[in-house]
Amino acid sequence: MPEVKIHWNTEEQELKRVLNYLKEIEFYKQNNYQLSLPEDLGDDFQEEKIKRQVFVEYSPKKFETKLGGLQLNWKHMEKVFFEDAQTVLQIKPLPEYECFITQYGTGGSYNPPNVIIANIKSRFLGAYNIGHELIHLLIHDLIEKNNIDHWQKERLVDHYLFKILHVNRYQNIPESIDTKIVDEIFESYSSQGVERVIRELNKKTLTQK
Repeated sequence: MPEVKIHWNTEEQELKRVLNYLKEIEFYKQNNYQLSLPEDLGDDFQEEKIKRQVFVEYSPKKFETKLGGLQLNWKHMEKVFFEDAQTVLQIKPLPEYECFITQYGTGGSYNPPNVIIANIKSRFLGAYNIGHELIHLLIHDLIEKNNIDHWQKERLVDHYLFKILHVNRYQNIPESIDTKIVDEIFESYSSQGVERVIRELNKKTLTQK
């Protein structure tokens, strides 16, 4: 059975995460993402200053209790999640995934093929974060192959999270984005696996261009 191993980010990993987010800061602002960043940065993004602040704030012990709860919570549902995900998505998971815990960035993110990052400060920390990012990883290759855009992808992940974990926590998507296409295709084809859903979404999007 697949498993998720949960670890703390190292100081260097935390620094790299912050620097990567700052490089893409305009994207996150434009899409109304809330980011956790080191304190007192202002608009001064000099690497040495960022490094000092990240290292000052690095304190895994501060969150030990919360991390223990996360590990316990996830282990209770890990087997069921992977069984249901494989049934619903019709995709076989990898044998092992790694979840790195951070203080920075969005609530969660992922690095294919098998790494997820969960923000310890997120109000959704737990099954929602880990499940959400795992679904991203499981469908990533299909998303890339079919050129599915960012918010369509997020809407699709929300649908699958509800179907697999029964978590009704749909994201606030910008009003300019039409999610009806995703909703209708998911409703029509989700019983046939995620590959069919994504292929149909790609076809529908191409016909509207």
